[in-house]
Amino acid sequence: MFNSDQFYKYINSNLNNAYKLGTFDCFTFVSGYYKLRNNQSYFDDYVGKYKTKKGWLGLIKRSGYSSLEDLLNKNFTKKNISQAARGDLSLLNNEALGLCDGLYSIFLSRDNSYLYNFIQTNKCDGVYEI
Repeated sequence: MFNSDQFYKYINSNLNNAYKLGTFDCFTFVSGYYKLRNNQSYFDDYVGKYKTKKGWLGLIKRSGYSSLEDLLNKNFTKKNISQAARGDLSLLNNEALGLCDGLYSIFLSRDNSYLYNFIQTNKCDGVYEI
């Protein structure tokens, strides 16, 4: 079973990575955690195969999904936000993936500050079991 120490070790190991679309972004952040937790990959079909937001959206649509939320809804179990737990995948504004830490979800900062953004989980569009 994946425990809290492993979750925080993963979070801390990525703290010095600057956000760069297509290199270190929400897909790579969440994909890395998914691999650690499940010993398999899921997002590898997407990671590193785009350099712009338009390219990222096009890749999702070419894969048969209307949006990031559609991709998640068809491949993961959506949970009631009141049941969100550490390690769940969080969706914000149908364009950002993060990791839930309970009351807050952790998203990458896009301003290259090497910091995370902590958003109240109840402000997210959804949480998904991974």
